[in-house]
Amino acid sequence: MGTRPLLDGYRGRPVVSRAAVAELLTRVALLAEEVPEIAELDLNPVICEGERVLVVDAKVRLAPAVAGRDPLLRDLHS
Repeated sequence: MGTRPLLDGYRGRPVVSRAAVAELLTRVALLAEEVPEIAELDLNPVICEGERVLVVDAKVRLAPAVAGRDPLLRDLHS
């Protein structure tokens, strides 16, 4: 199953606000840009109900930022 059924009210749950999910993803992207030492970020679980998106637990692994890399290029598999 893809993500869409989960966002559209899977098994009678409320429809999830795509704007709320987009806001979470935008904040994670901004965090990654502002803190280049973030090597890994695990958000689990993320609970989405209607307009509410809640990150219950977050784990972060930091590593020295790689010098000399183009700051406009992101490598998601470093």
